Amino acid sequence: MPTPAVTERTRVSYLYGVVHSHQRPNFKDVVGVGGGRVSFLEAGMLTAVVGAVAAADLTPPEDEEHGAAWLEAAVRAHEYVLERCLEPGPVVPMRFATTLREEKDVRALLQGRAAEFVTSLERLAGAREWGVKGSLRDPAALARHIREIRGDLVVKERELDGRSSGASYFTRKRLDQEFARVTTWWLNRFASLMTD
Repeated sequence: MPTPAVTERTRVSYLYGVVHSHQRPNFKDVVGVGGGRVSFLEAGMLTAVVGAVAAADLTPPEDEEHGAAWLEAAVRAHEYVLERCLEPGPVVPMRFATTLREEKDVRALLQGRAAEFVTSLERLAGAREWGVKGSLRDPAALARHIREIRGDLVVKERELDGRSSGASYFTRKRLDQEFARVTTWWLNRFASLMTD
């Protein structure tokens, strides 16, 4: 049987997070992503915090300026709902823009991953979330450090120097991505040391 066509106003279940059923937050007049109301879907001792969102409302505008503004507003709405969830107890947060087709799919997720969610909620009980923001005073120092510890990347970089830009374009892109990945790893390591 063919899948029904997805229309502009097709609605999906937007999943914010999972809480204990006995610790549901008070969501009177809370508006979430896409301007939709936030509600609950219960499955035993777990409750999903959800919103019915039009699929079209999860698609950012194509132009860069409006797309960035849309993304910022949507992420802020997602974070606001999660912050409200923390008022009565812990929440297992879902990634931004996590959607499931129907409510029955949300309930199936709760039932299928019940043990995992319960364990996570117990681990998070009494914990607090902190944001840490850092900036590099000398980004070049980190770049030098990475080159010192990853001589293999430096060798590859030197090999590319003698080749034409066309012939080495994709190789250089992959090398840049690897440098970026290593840099991100070091930044995350530093951040975790600061918060432990």
